[in-house]
Amino acid sequence: QEIRDFYRMYRPSPLVRAYCLEKKLGTPAHIYYKFEGNNTSGSHKLNSAIAQAYYAKKQGLKGVTTETGAGQWGTALSMACAYFDLDCKVYMVKVSYEQKPFRREVMRTYGASVTPSPSETTEVGRKILAEHPGTTGSLGCAISEAVEAATTREGYRYVLGSVLNQVLLHQSVIGLETKAALEKYEITPDIIIGWAGAGGLLQIATSVCNMLFPKIKGTVTALVMIASSLCNYTILTAASKMAPSHVMIMNIILTAIGVLLGLFVNARYAKMVSLAESDE
Repeated sequence: QEIRDFYRMYRPSPLVRAYCLEKKLGTPAHIYYKFEGNNTSGSHKLNSAIAQAYYAKKQGLKGVTTETGAGQWGTALSMACAYFDLDCKVYMVKVSYEQKPFRREVMRTYGASVTPSPSETTEVGRKILAEHPGTTGSLGCAISEAVEAATTREGYRYVLGSVLNQVLLHQSVIGLETKAALEKYEITPDIIIGWAGAGGLLQIATSVCNMLFPKIKGTVTALVMIASSLCNYTILTAASKMAPSHVMIMNIILTAIGVLLGLFVNARYAKMVSLAESDE
């Protein structure tokens, strides 16, 4: 209920008809879009940030750590942590930290500590700076520092604003509101286009696996989600304890595994197409 009460401060977000786009395209179609920028954080990321901060508070945590690139996720989490009186430590990619001072200061206004990454505050940050003193940082560096900061402080957890299954669940509020608005205004869409950032690959993997193994869709979906969750925690935790050169080697190995799996999927798909053509 507390999460829903918070949502009421900026939700439902508006379903807007894109009159100018329709005119520019010269199309008879009616185009609508869901606008998620109508809150202080400026994006949809607040939908998940407030839920994760709520459960962190319920667990009795002192605070959370995270990474941010351009700063939208860091801003959303800072806002959510301020609402629930949680400490928030944000590791911001150094180039964005320098290029986006306003976004950085908004996070600090909400009480978060914002550190340019890589930094001298973590072991992994010091290692990266020692090997690459002129680096402007990366999201991978920031994630590694945030994970280390959480694992070396009692009462802290690392939270992520994309990829994970619970984030997809939190963002489903967008689709539920859209469905309700379309029904209210008696609009029956011919096409609905959804988008996903980091979670897109997970969705593609799930769809492809379901297509390849249609008789065990439930089992396959469960296995993909379990593998995704395990990878998120084990790989990030392992990377935070590795030297940068070892992280690179791990990435090469994982990429090779991905290529092999891709070849398997391609071969399996070609076999399916061949069987379908022979049946015709």
